[in-house]
Amino acid sequence: MEMLDGNVVLPGDTFDAATDENIDSLHLGPGLTYNDNQIVAVKAGIIRYRSPKTFWIDTSQKRYIPVEQEKVIGIITNKSGDNYNVDVGASSPAVLPYLRFEGATKRNRPNIEIGDLVLARFILADKNKELELSCIGKGEKSNGLGKLNDGFMFHLPLESVRRLTMGKSIIQLLGQRIAFEVAIGMNGRIWLDSPSTKLTINIANFIRSCQYLSDQQIEIRLKKFINNLPSLLD
Repeated sequence: MEMLDGNVVLPGDTFDAATDENIDSLHLGPGLTYNDNQIVAVKAGIIRYRSPKTFWIDTSQKRYIPVEQEKVIGIITNKSGDNYNVDVGASSPAVLPYLRFEGATKRNRPNIEIGDLVLARFILADKNKELELSCIGKGEKSNGLGKLNDGFMFHLPLESVRRLTMGKSIIQLLGQRIAFEVAIGMNGRIWLDSPSTKLTINIANFIRSCQYLSDQQIEIRLKKFINNLPSLLD
């Protein structure tokens, strides 16, 4: 079976990726695993693809399962030695070493407190080992990762969050018309900030209201939202 975006699969289905890349170079997300040089589905759902070379199964699962290199929004719950403990909505917390922030040294620790929000990526997501996060990207730079200041965090179902990262999403459509900041955590958490608290809350409510609409329905609702924008900036 070919692994094509949009195909419905069941646990135990095996297939080859519809790509010229070597199978070992693919990045498999939730619901997929390697077994005897084949890709095997371990969950029922719909195959999804995102460039470069990333496949996963879109399901209605409620609890987030960590995947290496995925970005998540975490809540700092404790400081312990050289690490921060972080709630990521998984079955166990993750650790975030303080040296995993851009510019951090033993003498120059990041200004992170319990209760703060961070956008981080998983560098270790083995179910048999302690989960580990990093706020450093390529070239030892933050690349947008790190502490999220101010703003507002809300939750969406995991499948809805993944749709926000694909194609021409509602986030992109809003960004073409409104100035705001956004961080998308694949663990179902979204962080927003804008020029006013009222606008931030309304953007969050608008995103929530569109998660099950068609593209045409979203366009119609977006026009109404933009027309009401002046009252949202008061």
